[in-house]
Amino acid sequence: MRWNRLISREQTLLPLFSLAMALLLAACSGPAPTVTPPTPAPTPPGSVEYAAQTASYSVRIEIGPVVTMPLSAMTLAMATMDQGQPVNHHFEVHVFDKTTGAVVRDVVPQVTIADRATGSYRGVPSVMACMTLRHRDIAPHFGDNLFLVDGTYHVTVGVGSETVVIENVAVKAAGPPAM
Repeated sequence: MRWNRLISREQTLLPLFSLAMALLLAACSGPAPTVTPPTPAPTPPGSVEYAAQTASYSVRIEIGPVVTMPLSAMTLAMATMDQGQPVNHHFEVHVFDKTTGAVVRDVVPQVTIADRATGSYRGVPSVMACMTLRHRDIAPHFGDNLFLVDGTYHVTVGVGSETVVIENVAVKAAGPPAM
């Protein structure tokens, strides 16, 4: 008799357990949460901004007015001359983990800029300058001041083993220096 009560108790609990598991699985199997990179700081006047993605990263570039800093800090990292010319633009690369939306700081991007008119290309001298100086803690990024003639460029950004090409980046005279 005791054995029969045990069996009927298990038979009663089994459907309840199955129902609880089904409800739990249904609740957990909804659509995956959408991850959005942090809202970028406002783009300064005279700046252009472009975005693209690799398999793992969201990449945003911004080209705008030269960033000026106190002379002591700037001479340590930020360029004042580039290719024998005074710098006339600030180039930024923002990299986010595509899955989490977190700012990527530990993989230094490799950047190549190709001038569409001349076919010439060049790298960005020191993309670590901005991370080193932390001149915009609100929007951590890689980048540096550099010299670019007005024109249209293709910008290639390599992050780890992944690469993205941002085409037709229009560069024109930047506004006044930004702080």
